[in-house]
Amino acid sequence: MAAADMYVTAAGAGDKSGSSWANAMDLAAWLNDLTNNAEAGDRYFLMGGQTYTLTGNHDSTAKNGTRAEYIEIIGVASGTAAEPPTFADWASGADRPLIAAGANDYILGEYHLNVNISCTFSAGDGLYANDYSVFTNCKSVNTAGSNAIRANGYGCLLINCEASSPNGNAFRVGNGTRGFCAALGCYAYDSSVGFTDLGSGDLFAFCVADTCTTGIWATYRARILNSTIYGSTTAGISSSAARYDLWILNNIIDSCLVGIALGSAGDSQILDYNDYHNNGTDVTNATKGPNATAVDPGFVDAANGNFFPKNWAILLGFPGIFPGGLSNGAGLIRGAVQPRRAQMPGPFVGSAWR
Repeated sequence: MAAADMYVTAAGAGDKSGSSWANAMDLAAWLNDLTNNAEAGDRYFLMGGQTYTLTGNHDSTAKNGTRAEYIEIIGVASGTAAEPPTFADWASGADRPLIAAGANDYILGEYHLNVNISCTFSAGDGLYANDYSVFTNCKSVNTAGSNAIRANGYGCLLINCEASSPNGNAFRVGNGTRGFCAALGCYAYDSSVGFTDLGSGDLFAFCVADTCTTGIWATYRARILNSTIYGSTTAGISSSAARYDLWILNNIIDSCLVGIALGSAGDSQILDYNDYHNNGTDVTNATKGPNATAVDPGFVDAANGNFFPKNWAILLGFPGIFPGGLSNGAGLIRGAVQPRRAQMPGPFVGSAWR
């Protein structure tokens, strides 16, 4: 069979074949197709503003996309009529389709693209996809002691996602030696661990860990860059044993019991250009570096998730000119949230995640 565009609503319509909005698959038909018939290049468009309530575990790990053609699950705005929808129809915020998984699993295979999806869980591993999968503009909350979003394996990419797991990991990234994943512009909040790094060579950049017991738990070759870690009640950035080749650069670490707590002072660390403010202890088993600062970033409204630093002009970090509107010409500004530039907006400003 050739790859196809398929249309999904919670209740379905017409003959429920998914060939059009007038014949949209319902939840059961979609999950069955995803499990048994999905192939590389298939696109499933889920109507936003609707709740898709799982009544059992979903596991479609037997169906994988390819490097050239992903299996795509895309949330579109409520009332979308276009076939196929365009970027202008993408869902956002509370209008994203909600997968209410309850105590059920929702597990996808490799090379899956998840766009504009919201999920809730009361058990299981959260929004879960395997090697080389992509998550963008997704939100997941898991009230169990597990993960809200799990990017399980090599080369996964998370962009502008939001997650919370009060008793577990908001984001779990990588799997043992299977790493080289990246979380960019992601927001973890009110979790036991904001970002758990279980791969090797994983990148966390322009992220926020807000009021988590541990902000980021790092392992081998982790790169933690230009992120904001706030209000951690144990450590902002932590590793429990000797971890080598850690890069921790250009971050804002504020109001944590310990800013950076590494397992060993011999971790081949590269730490510098970080700003430490209002922590009980700034570092243990680590050296700050000669360009560390202790400046109040003056967040606009940290209590409500707005970590735009009003004092950005005195938070210039790693020197040089950077593309993408991330530099004012003198240096890259510390922390996750960059001031917007007229010619090239920076990443995510203010409380854009919510």
